[in-house]
Amino acid sequence: MKLAVSGLFFDLGNTGSGQYTRLLVKELSYLWDGEIYVIVPYSEDRKSSGLSGASADGLGANANVRGLPVKTRLGNRLGKLWFEQISLPLAARAVGADLLHVPYFGPPVFSPCPLVVTVHDLITMVWAGIKPSASVKLYNRLAGFGVKRASQVIADSEYTRLDIISHLKIPDHRVSVVYLGAPSDQAGIDNDEIEAVLTKYGLVRDNYILYIGGLDKRKNVRTLLKAFAGSRVKGMLALAGEPLSSNKENFPDLSDFTDTSLFGDRIRFLGWVPEKDKRLLYAGATFFVYPSIYEGFGLPPLEAMSWGAPVLCSRATSLPEVVGDAALTFDPDDMLELRVNMERLSDDPRLRDELRQKGTARARRFSWRSTAAETLLVYDKVLAK
Repeated sequence: MKLAVSGLFFDLGNTGSGQYTRLLVKELSYLWDGEIYVIVPYSEDRKSSGLSGASADGLGANANVRGLPVKTRLGNRLGKLWFEQISLPLAARAVGADLLHVPYFGPPVFSPCPLVVTVHDLITMVWAGIKPSASVKLYNRLAGFGVKRASQVIADSEYTRLDIISHLKIPDHRVSVVYLGAPSDQAGIDNDEIEAVLTKYGLVRDNYILYIGGLDKRKNVRTLLKAFAGSRVKGMLALAGEPLSSNKENFPDLSDFTDTSLFGDRIRFLGWVPEKDKRLLYAGATFFVYPSIYEGFGLPPLEAMSWGAPVLCSRATSLPEVVGDAALTFDPDDMLELRVNMERLSDDPRLRDELRQKGTARARRFSWRSTAAETLLVYDKVLAK
């Protein structure tokens, strides 16, 4: 049996779709009884396809994984669309794929074999806080049509599953929930490693609140900054992330919180942080805060729990499914509730210890091996037909 997977985001490990594709393929390679072809775009201005032969971040030992570079132009939106709608299905047909999996919201309308699509969220379609452009609206309609033609659809959460059923009008028996995984290497972290990374970012252990994530409007970072600035929380607030666009509508200006004359050194913008540093920043934090308004799943709170950080997050959309009772939660539209909970966590070490224990236990319930095994059940359902 041959499985083809779209690798459009495979070498973009700093994106959620990229992490999902890599970790899913890695775990599937141990479970799939056949060959796996990761179809990746290649262009002259993007010299690396992200997957060469069978080697990429631990995949090299798995001889059933093959990288299949497909030459295409990626310099514009039409290039991306060409890969999704033309290059990808043609490559899947060329290798004789029995099944094609597109691990994000962008499937081809016509597939040469049964199609499975993972939809992480429908934010640009359903959240009123974002104003998509005409081209994004057109793309959403095309992608939605492709999803409707899929044999099965995978959602990251029950919340997203209901969004898919409601907004894309897909029968519920064709939409399955498969949760994402927590980091698999949850072994103890060396204290010297933590101290080295904290020194790199100018932080002190247990003396900072951490946020890791996007800086777009739905992440609600301005509300977090306002709540912190008006609180009596000791220590500093460290934010890891960077805006992906200069569009102020979708990426609000945060420059007024960088004024050291007003906030001193209490608010620290870390910029983009590599994956290898994230686990150490989580481990050294007083607690982790996540004020997002809309999530299809919400990996950062799960990652934070995995690495022993007490978690304070909003109780919006899919997040309650992820954190359960292992986090302190708040209404993302209620800045006062957020501020009170930040002060409460900052002042109460017993509460932090309780959440730390609950969080690590909760995180163990999510694994990428389970994600791959449940994805395989979806494949079996499709192939059985």
